[in-house]
Amino acid sequence: MLCASGSFANVCTLIEKQNKCLESNDAVAACGQLLAQDPLDLSARLALCESNLRDENFANAINTLQQGLDICGKRNTLCRPLRIALSNIDEKRRTQDRNDPAEAQRNAEALRGYCEGPIANQRSITACQNLLVSNPKDPMLSLALARKLIKSGQPSSALIYLYKINKSARSSAINAEITEARKQRRLLVSECLSDSSIANCNLALLPGASDEYQIQRRRGTLHANQRQYRQALRAFLAASSVKPNDTATARGIVQLKPSSFTTRELKRQLMQAQVKAWRVLKEPDLEKQTLEAFLASNPKDSFAKTRLLALNGTQSNSEDSLTPTNQSPQITSRERLPSTTPNIASAPASSTANVESSRSNNLVEDTAKPDPKADLRPRQTASAQTKSKEPRPISPNKPVTLAVNALSANGQSY
Repeated sequence: MLCASGSFANVCTLIEKQNKCLESNDAVAACGQLLAQDPLDLSARLALCESNLRDENFANAINTLQQGLDICGKRNTLCRPLRIALSNIDEKRRTQDRNDPAEAQRNAEALRGYCEGPIANQRSITACQNLLVSNPKDPMLSLALARKLIKSGQPSSALIYLYKINKSARSSAINAEITEARKQRRLLVSECLSDSSIANCNLALLPGASDEYQIQRRRGTLHANQRQYRQALRAFLAASSVKPNDTATARGIVQLKPSSFTTRELKRQLMQAQVKAWRVLKEPDLEKQTLEAFLASNPKDSFAKTRLLALNGTQSNSEDSLTPTNQSPQITSRERLPSTTPNIASAPASSTANVESSRSNNLVEDTAKPDPKADLRPRQTASAQTKSKEPRPISPNKPVTLAVNALSANGQSY
């Protein structure tokens, strides 16, 4: 077995903040317990990998990372750190193999003996997984590993490896193991959805399966019932990644209490999840309350501030669109009627009556000599006469008015 105390130290925890379980006297047991409660706990998985390396258990370290990759699915935030850690370990292992090829050959032979043997225990499962790291397309290794996983009650993990085998390379023996694994898994799914065992749900979970959403939401509910709120949130988020607009998952998320989360980062993660959940439930007022409550203790959080501003802007626009306005529309200069003679030829009878009524209300004393044609021209107020002295632009849209004015100026009758 390769030694981890030197070149392999801190390989797993370089890319993620170290979990507190590494400080325990029995780090492997402490980190393993956390991982059993929540298989999607990235920091606990990397910590378990690191603790295995510190104990010079190279095979279990790789196995821990590989199991995480098997269940992380398309969630890149979980998969990417595991791939990086596995790549770092593999690179260091290759370096040591080149330095001591004889030792590398002896290790490979020992692993194959454990993998192909009849015993189905964690040591033999780990041996098969380590061999598959170097030989990922070997169908016989995948078959040997699947058989051991089925015997140990892990049918979902067995199916992950069996499905990786190309259909053209699947023998009758491989298809028989697929059938058996599916049968066992159906029993686990039924038990997961009907009882309160989180362990059965973890064993039944198969990324990409049609029932992945149901199992993840069930895991979230069971964790919440047991007051394991951080694990509950992760399970609900996993369910939401499968069905983003599902209201049942959203209701599960908003029922989690911020007081149950200890660190600022966890509270922020909950806030973001609940904001999204309130949008799914179409409750903008409750979304606003969630943001304001978080900003009360974290006033500089950029996400909460930006989202609250956007939410207030949306509500303000909505209220403005519903508020009636008493202001009359403004008339532009091109739309204003001339203050002199109106267009009599084109005005309707009702319009003419309005003009005459306005005339009678605004008459002033006229000391000028009576004009025989005064009855044909509308009289102007003093202010209108003052304004009429100023030159006015000729509007091409008023031909009738201009004609009337021209005839009046020449003293002609019309």
